[in-house]
This record gives sequence, C-alpha cells and structure tokens, in this order.
Amino acid sequence: MDSNAMDLDDVSSASSQRSPCQKTEWTNGLNAQFPTLIIGYANPPYGPRVIREAHARLEAAVNYPNAPFPKNLLEKLREKIEKNIIMVQMATDSLPMSNDSSSTSNDSSSNLKGFLSHLATGDWCSAVKIYLPLPEASIFRRNMEVEYLSQHWGDDFQGRALEAFMEKLKTPMTNTTGSECNYYSKSFDILQSSGMGKSRLVREMGFRMLVISFALRRPDDTGFPPCDPEIFNFLNQGNGTDMKDTHTRALSLLGGLVQALSQWMNNAFSKDLSTVTDEEKWSMILKAWNSQVCENPEMDMDGDIITQDVDYRNEPRQKFCETIVANAENIRQSLHQLNFNWKKNYNYESSLEIRKYLHLPLQNLIAKLPKRVDGLPMILVAFDEAANLYPDGLELKKQQTYQTHNAINRVLRSIIHQPLWVVYMSTQTRIDLFVTRQNEDSSARVQYGPLQRLPPFMSFELHLEERKRCAERGSAELLKPISQYRTVDHMTGFGRPLWRIYAQRPYSALAEFAMFKLLRGNTEYNPRNVNHVFAAIASRISIDPTLNDESLDLARDAVNSHLRLLIAVDGLTGLVRTSTPSEPVVADSVATVLIGLENSNTAQTSDMWTVSIRTFTNQLLSRGMVDKGTRGELYAKFVLILSRDVLAAQQARQYSQADAFILSGPLCYKDFLQNTFGDSLFAVIHATMSNAPNQYQGIDIDSVLELAHINFNHFTYTKEHLPTKRHDMQLLLLQLFRSNAALQLHPQQQWWDLLIPVYHGDLSTNVDLKKMSALLIQVKNRIHKQAQKLSTFSVQNFGKGMLVLCIQLELGNNYQDAKQSTPIWSKSGPYVVGVEVFGGGSLTFPFLKDQSFAEEVNRILKEVIPTETGLLQLELCNKLDGFRLRK
Repeated sequence: MDSNAMDLDDVSSASSQRSPCQKTEWTNGLNAQFPTLIIGYANPPYGPRVIREAHARLEAAVNYPNAPFPKNLLEKLREKIEKNIIMVQMATDSLPMSNDSSSTSNDSSSNLKGFLSHLATGDWCSAVKIYLPLPEASIFRRNMEVEYLSQHWGDDFQGRALEAFMEKLKTPMTNTTGSECNYYSKSFDILQSSGMGKSRLVREMGFRMLVISFALRRPDDTGFPPCDPEIFNFLNQGNGTDMKDTHTRALSLLGGLVQALSQWMNNAFSKDLSTVTDEEKWSMILKAWNSQVCENPEMDMDGDIITQDVDYRNEPRQKFCETIVANAENIRQSLHQLNFNWKKNYNYESSLEIRKYLHLPLQNLIAKLPKRVDGLPMILVAFDEAANLYPDGLELKKQQTYQTHNAINRVLRSIIHQPLWVVYMSTQTRIDLFVTRQNEDSSARVQYGPLQRLPPFMSFELHLEERKRCAERGSAELLKPISQYRTVDHMTGFGRPLWRIYAQRPYSALAEFAMFKLLRGNTEYNPRNVNHVFAAIASRISIDPTLNDESLDLARDAVNSHLRLLIAVDGLTGLVRTSTPSEPVVADSVATVLIGLENSNTAQTSDMWTVSIRTFTNQLLSRGMVDKGTRGELYAKFVLILSRDVLAAQQARQYSQADAFILSGPLCYKDFLQNTFGDSLFAVIHATMSNAPNQYQGIDIDSVLELAHINFNHFTYTKEHLPTKRHDMQLLLLQLFRSNAALQLHPQQQWWDLLIPVYHGDLSTNVDLKKMSALLIQVKNRIHKQAQKLSTFSVQNFGKGMLVLCIQLELGNNYQDAKQSTPIWSKSGPYVVGVEVFGGGSLTFPFLKDQSFAEEVNRILKEVIPTETGLLQLELCNKLDGFRLRK
C-alpha cells in the first residue's frame, strides 16, 4: 500500500457525528430505490449478472445526493466507475480462490462479498467504503487529531495557564473604564505554536464568563472545533481592499452578535430572576449557554472521513450563527448607506446610526447580565483560526490596512468602557501578521500617539500529563522501572498535550505524526531545507537563533510551522524570543530520520546526518543566524548526540521496527564512553582506579560502567543553577532520565557546562534514587589548555559509592592522550574521576571517522574555536563585559 495512504478502517478516528439528516436520508433513499436484495449475493463465486447489479448499485450510491464522503474521494471513485475499473475489480474478486499456497489472501472474493453483505443489511455507507479510494496519510493524521480533541474537549483542564489568562483579563480592567485609557482596545492575540491548547484554554474560560468562540476555518480545512461558515463567509465576502466594506462588516458582526445574545437571553430566561443572587444567575446563564450554543459533538464516525461538506455542529449553534449573520446583514445594509468617513473618523460613537446598532444594544445587554465582583469581564469573543481574517493575495502592509482584524479592534476602541473583550488565535500561527513593530502599526495613534496594544498571551505549559500522573500516583509513577520508559504512553506524557492523541497508537504512527507536525505537514524531511534542518537539529541539541532581521524570519517560521515555542515579544521592535521545548517524542522521530535505520525510507546515516550538518554550518552557523555559544558547547552537544545516535542505531537494528521507541531506550554507559572517546579515556580511568584508596580497591570499574546506563535523545537547557541538596539533585537526574534529556547548564554554573544523567541500578525494578549519578562535562575552546579542577560540590550532590565522571574537553588544543586529574575519594559520598580530553577531531572522537562525520563536524569546530591571532582580541573584549574583580 502507498506509504502516504491509510486504511479506511483506521479512519474511524477522525470524524464527527454527522447531522442525522444527511447520512440517514442518503441511506434511506438508496434502500427505497433498491428494496430487493441481489439474487445470489450469498453464494460466491459470482456470475456476470451479480457483478453488473453490484456495479449499478455502487454507481447509484456515489451519485445519490448528499453522499456522506469527501468530494475528492467520490470524484476518484466515479472516475473508476466510468472507466469500468471497478467492474474489472469486481470481476476479479469473483474468481475462485487460488490454490497457490503462496497466496496472501484468505478469500479473494472478500471485497465483492463484503460489499454485497453490507447491502443485504442496508448498510450502504460501509459498502461504498470498500471501493472508496484510500485517503492520504495527511488526512488520516488530521482526522486523528480532530477525533482526540473532540473526545477530550470536556476533560479537566490541567496546569496554570487558565490562572495566567484570567490574570491578564483582570489586570487592565481597572484602566479601561474611562475615556483616557491608554490601551487601543480590549483585545489581544493568543500566540503559541501548534498543540499547546489555545482553543481549549478559551473553552475553559466559558465556565467562568460568557464566551463566544468562532472557528474561522477555510472551506478546504477541517479541524476542531468545527467551522462556523456563516461567520467566516460574512467577514470574508468583501474583496479585502474596500475599507468601508471591511469596517461596516466588523461593526455589523458585533452588532448582530449583541442582538443575537439579547434574543437568546430573552428566550432562555423569560422568568423573573429578581430573587436569585448574581452568582446564581451567572451559574444558570453559563450552564444554559454551554449546554446549548457552545456544546460541540464528539467526533466518532465509525469509519467515515471528516469533511467540510458536512456540518458537524449541533442545531442550536447553527441557528445562533445564522441569527447573528441575519442580524449583521440587516445592519450592514443600513450602515453601507451611511455618509461616514470610514478612513479618518474612528469615533463611531459620534454617529447616532452606529450607536443605534451597537452601542445602545450592548449597554442594554450588559444591564441584563448579573454584576461581577471577581474583576473578570462579562463577555469574551474569540476568533479561532484568526489568520484567515487576512485577505489572500495582498502584501503585508495592505493586509494590515484593510483586514478585518484591525477593523474589529477599531470598533472595540469605541466600546472600550464596556466589559467586552476579543481575543484572536490560530493553529497555524502567523506571527508576522499579529506581531508588528510599533512604527509599522496600522493605527497612527499607536505609531505616534499615546495608545498602545496589549501584548499577546503566550503562557502555556509543557509536560502536563507527566505532572498529572506523578501527582495522582506519587512514587508508584516516579519510581517505576526504567524499562517502562520506552512505551508510547510514557513518552507522550512529556512535551505538549498534542502527543497524547497517539498515546494508545503504535509507535510508528506517533513517529510519523511528530515529523508531520514538525515539518508543517510535509511527509519527507529535506536535509537541504534550512527550516527543516533548523527545526530538526534544534529538537536534538537546543539551539537558538540570534537577534537580527534575517534570523527573525527563521524564528517566526519555526514558531509558525515547526513546533518552536514563543517566549517573548517586543512590541516596539517586533523582535521575538523563541525556545526549543524539551520533547522526547520529537527528538526520537528526528533521530529515526537522521540515522537512517534499516527498512526505513530515509537515506543512510552518513548521508542524512552529513547533509543536514553541512546545511546547518553553511546556511545557519556561518551566517550568524544561530547562537554559537561562548565555549564550544554547541560542538560538544553535536558530538555527544551523534555518538549516542550511532550507538542507539546499532542496538535498534536488533529489534523489530514495530517496537516502541527503539532509538530512545537506555544505553550501556561503557559502550557510550567507548564509542565517543575511544581507548584513551579508559586508560585514564583504569590508571585512576589503580591508585584508589583501600575503600575503593575492590571495585571492578569495567563492571560498574557496563551495568550503568544513560538515557537521553536530546539536550535541553536550564537558566537555573543546580540544586545544592543531594535529594533535590537526585530528583533532577531522575526527571532528566525519565524525559530522555541531557542538560546544558546555566552559563554561570561553576565547573561544568553539560550534564548527562546516569543510572547504576537494575532497569527492571523500581528506581533507587541513591543510584542516580551523572557524566559532567566542561567545555574549553581556548588554544592554550587549562588544568582541570574538580569541585567538592560533586561530592555533596551524589550518592555514596556512586561513580561521578568529570570530563574537560580542551577543543582548542591539538590531539594528545587523555590526562588524569586529581580524583576525589569520599567516604560518605561518591568517588569522582576527572579526565582531560584534548582536541576535537576524529582522533579525539574516533566514531566520527568511522561514520564519515569528521569533515562536516570539523567545520562546526572551526566556527566555535578562536584562531591564535584572535586570542588577544577576544581577551580584551571579554574585559569590556562587566566589572572585573581581578587583573
């Protein structure tokens, strides 16, 4: 089967309950047209008469009005029917079963037999699906995402994002009640990369205030929540270049919404509620609103495919949206005749006609609603998929001038004293549309005047499932055997909530989905594509773009399409700060592609990794688009990840591709050290142990290393210093081990730059925190070597009798044999072995030559190592940075 297609039986994941009318009417109509069964349908093999009759009924089914299948698949099936391809297929299916023992089919007539059997029970939908062309894998993945979101839409909300969101709504409220408000409008954007829970957050607010969220999906887009086509079509019916039309539509929509809300309130609460408290009134209003207009169906179509041809919303919501648009159209026609300077006059309150349709009805609606004492606004309007508010085909400046986003905000400015807010969000975030420099703002009052935009909301959380499980299960979860870390259920607990879609699916499906999301819907990784390479390598070694105009586009695209997180936005300059999240699912998927496992469709290890490194060096590193670091940590992370991938691939090829996370299981500590550093490192370790005090003389260091394991498939980073208490340090190491992560330490962390967690216990039994240890690495990129100094800090933070290996990488030096540092032998703590490793090429790291990485990796080394002639310049520049405590 085509790798880009999925079995229709698997597509049961992604659809919604159809409107009972469409599917039922289609089925009933066909049953009425063909009331009798096909004679002989139950007795294969079938003759020509049965085949002709079956073919005729299939043709009638696909041409019957409102067939409940995607139009593109129906067109393909009609074409096959017209060309008699299906007739030939049915005739082939009717042949007697072959006696050839090599046949892989149990019944060669299964397709036609299944078709006829479904017809006999009146199940036309299942019958047609037998011959319906397979959907593309991208459709299947999207359907999986939609089904999961719909089925878990009502789950308990996790994390503190809701608290932060309410805080953002409350803070400016006291400053937006008078005419001297400095905010342009009560509106802001919710910006973050895909799968972080933006729509779910707004839905949760609906239990605390009156929330109206509109999904503005394009006609060819499917997703959840389902599209509100009435709202989308009304806002986008204009040509996008007529300011009068754009602004009257924005005014009319809000006016129509206020009218519809008032009508709903009158119908839902016709009885006298004067004896009910305000708190009880709000409870009654929100309960009725959420159970009617805001209730979304659970999408589970039993094998059907989600399509925009079907309206999945419940009837009350459909009618509510229709009412809004009917009201809005009436208002628009009146406003269109109004003699008003829409380009220059932004004081809408000055027009009695505009006030009649928006301001006065809104005042009356607010008066009907109960009072609030919690500081939250009364009404929140949300536009989901808000990037679709921008007209296609226009340059950015014109989009900002004419598009509905700014028109709505201008309307909101005129009602800023009212407790109504608007938020904008989008799955395919377009930061360039929503975040602009102040001097490029569409409003002159923001560019030059006293007004300012509210900054976007970006405060979402990662690892929610992991926190939930640890909170509910306690030590049973935290200390479970490391052998269970490979499972899909465990790994999807880390990172964004999106990965939980595949928690009960096979590993291969999850890996494909992760790459599909990382590459913005592409199914093939291109090692020559700068955006692909940046996204892939960042997920493995945690790199950041620099702050310049060229890298700004790189960072924005990474958030828009490649799962990078948005951390901060500067409204004055338009600059954004982004971060690579720690997501072992993504890191594993990228590793699988880069390493090129057997039986995969990727290139061989050296080709895919090597070309990616070349693109990274030439297009990103040498052009100053990514941060190189200050001491060569970037190069060290590359080397350690490459060595880990090579070793993991060797282990993975011993297992079936269907095994869960075969590239991200624990690896033997000794094998990793041997593969990375070669024999020179072990010579130093053995020499150190040979001179150990009596307490440590009986230790077989080779056995210690063979029984210990590492477990990381990516580097993440921290901006905090390491804990100073032993138990806290052991918990940190365990959390890293659980999440398949190694750690780049705080830039000012004394002694070390990189930390890789190590476990010295049995993988099949519960974790013993006392057996957590670490490989600590200090990176030096100076040409003149510096002697390693081991810190007693390591003695305080690790368990008694544990090996702590400290390696100092002297990348700027020529290769020579590794050297021993003075070890630390502790009676109550660990024993600390220090090793100095010199150089950065294939002599220092032998696996680079074996895997043909050496040439490309050396180019990275040259970028991060200062030249001999540049040392004095570097030293003097460093002295300019801050106050110097010594000469």
